[in-house]
Amino acid sequence: MARKPSKRLGVYCLEGRWADPLHRDRTSIRGLLEYLRSAGLIDFEHHRTRSPKTLSARMTEWNTVHPTYELGYFAGHGDTYGRLNPRNRLRRLIYLDELAAPLAGQCTGRVLFFATCVTARNKSQMTHFLKTTGAAAVCGYRKDTEWTEAFAADTLVIESLAHHRRDGIRPLPAFRDTERRHPWIRDRLGFVYFSSGVAEDSPETEGWVAELPESKADLIERGSDEADNA
Repeated sequence: MARKPSKRLGVYCLEGRWADPLHRDRTSIRGLLEYLRSAGLIDFEHHRTRSPKTLSARMTEWNTVHPTYELGYFAGHGDTYGRLNPRNRLRRLIYLDELAAPLAGQCTGRVLFFATCVTARNKSQMTHFLKTTGAAAVCGYRKDTEWTEAFAADTLVIESLAHHRRDGIRPLPAFRDTERRHPWIRDRLGFVYFSSGVAEDSPETEGWVAELPESKADLIERGSDEADNA
């Protein structure tokens, strides 16, 4: 018998180091997840990552540990080259391309949220990750983010994904609703998403979604021009 989908959004969260050493790092986004769970919106699994190796290993465990969890959420440091920094040291970075390889074709019906400074500015890394993994959408920030604002923005984005979930995750309605209700997330933090599931010539997406040529696997990007000019 097929397992009945949960009414809550399942969030698989991996959090990098904000400071070294890890045992002295008291900053964490776990409180954000605890709040959303107490509000009845999500269930979650949370892990701290000590290195690119453990980040990659935890990501590949996602399918076996929580195959029904639809949102992958990485919080930590990032850079403009499309890299994540789970260890807070410049020599210990991992490209999204490297992270995508072991997840090839494994993320159908899922969303990946890279809640890191400026990582989403690298369009090629984000779209390659989307195409390689088969995810429904990937999203993140194109600008440097301040901790409190990012904490609030992450909460609102995940909350919207939870509210717009039906029998499965529905990223485009959730992101459009976030843009409408909280435009500062786009304007101040450069929030952007890439998705493979938008209907052609849909009036609902005008002004937010720009179609890319079919030769690029019908990937779409929201708001890149606005973010570049902000």
